Amino acid sequence: MVFQKANERFCTRMPIKITKLCFTSICMIMLSCLSPSCAFAVGPGDLIGKTEPAVSTDVVENTVTDEYAGWYGYTNQDGSDFLYLEKGTEVSRFQNENGPIDWNAAKKDGLDFVMIRLAYGTKEDAYFDANVKGAQKAGIKVGVYLCSTAKNMNDAMAEADLTLKK
Repeated sequence: MVFQKANERFCTRMPIKITKLCFTSICMIMLSCLSPSCAFAVGPGDLIGKTEPAVSTDVVENTVTDEYAGWYGYTNQDGSDFLYLEKGTEVSRFQNENGPIDWNAAKKDGLDFVMIRLAYGTKEDAYFDANVKGAQKAGIKVGVYLCSTAKNMNDAMAEADLTLKK
């Protein structure tokens, strides 16, 4: 522990450590919110384009056209269209195993943004740089995430350092 002496600054390294810790915490929270597993959650809109009866009897029958099915929207309880603001996905090395991603085709398909994996722990994704450059060149907004494997503060700090360096 560092004690402050008269006329001396208190622990100048502390703000950097706190900054890295905060950054790591924010990244982990964002990662948990943007996890691909969320895509499999059951929620409103799961019956888009289908004719199964609704659970509630006061819900208007789904009238969403195929144009909006899936990516493009949900039906609100009153029957009006609830449209997504933007279409996005996430990628890592696994999507590059059969060759590079055709980012121009993805943009033509309506992709607005992509979350690209920076690393798994401190092991950088081999396709990270190529994916970022390709997506940006195609005009797709890019965000990054790191799959944390930190088991202690030193691991978390190393992951935060890697993220900040990229």
